[in-house]
Amino acid sequence: MWRLRSVDLNLLVIFQLLYEIRNTSAVAEKLGVTQPAVSNSLARLRKQLNDDLFERSAQGLAPTAYADKIAGIISSSLAMLELGLGNLEIFDPKSSQRTFRIAMSPMLEVELLPSLYTFLRLHAPGVGIISVGEGGNALKHDLEEGDIDLALGYYPQLQAGFYQRGFLEESYVCVMRDGHPMLDGPNSIERLAQFDHLIIEAKNSGHHHVEACLRRAGVAHTRELHVPSFVSAPFIVRDSDLIVTLPHKFAETVSSALGLKIIEHPVPIDPCWVRMFWHRRYHRDPGLDWIRHVIADLRGGSATDSVDEAILEIGSVA
Repeated sequence: MWRLRSVDLNLLVIFQLLYEIRNTSAVAEKLGVTQPAVSNSLARLRKQLNDDLFERSAQGLAPTAYADKIAGIISSSLAMLELGLGNLEIFDPKSSQRTFRIAMSPMLEVELLPSLYTFLRLHAPGVGIISVGEGGNALKHDLEEGDIDLALGYYPQLQAGFYQRGFLEESYVCVMRDGHPMLDGPNSIERLAQFDHLIIEAKNSGHHHVEACLRRAGVAHTRELHVPSFVSAPFIVRDSDLIVTLPHKFAETVSSALGLKIIEHPVPIDPCWVRMFWHRRYHRDPGLDWIRHVIADLRGGSATDSVDEAILEIGSVA
């Protein structure tokens, strides 16, 4: 406790911003102060904590090992203070006019947004949703700053400082047009390999392992067609003799609308967990807590509760 007496809380705020942005000029602009003022504050904190905290590098400021160690503690503590000292409003979905910005893939938009819209229309008519796509390279920063509230999907770059919760387990099925010759015989790997396949090149998604599984089983071959997105796949197989491997829930959503046929996949493919991610700074935000539970309930809810607790415990790393 004696050490805290000498530490100015404002210095910890500057430390947090420097740790996130790694540039004194950018931090000064964000705070509305001069760059020398930020440098002087850093010098004071270095003296008080007896560590350099940051060193100059070609990419900007690089944190020391000690800075890495305390960064998570400082971030969590400042977030708790901000909530505790502020006027934390109770979130009332029936009267709220809040808009949530959510990062998700086009496939999840197709799967989730119709049912989410219907739920909100009935239970939270003033609440809006903006899908920002998959978020791009700025996703981590946008979640930290609150510019994006939630990310749904597969985001391995979101580790330290983020909570995560699995809310949808995706198994895989074969999808093809009505009347496809595959439907007239045994459902085996050998027979599946006789037909041409549409391959989704999902290298940066949680489905990247699917193509490798098909190749190991001898299913994918030189006559295949490749596309970068799941969303176009149902339209392509509807008008061709191609077979595509799709996540089960997405396949169910599009097959009923396009008249496609679904069969169990003969190739053993590990399922993929779709997860939601949010930054620790907003973990106790009552509105975000509400929308997270709504999404989880819409996509399986109670079936994933026990797994969710384990994922949260792993995901909330310091």
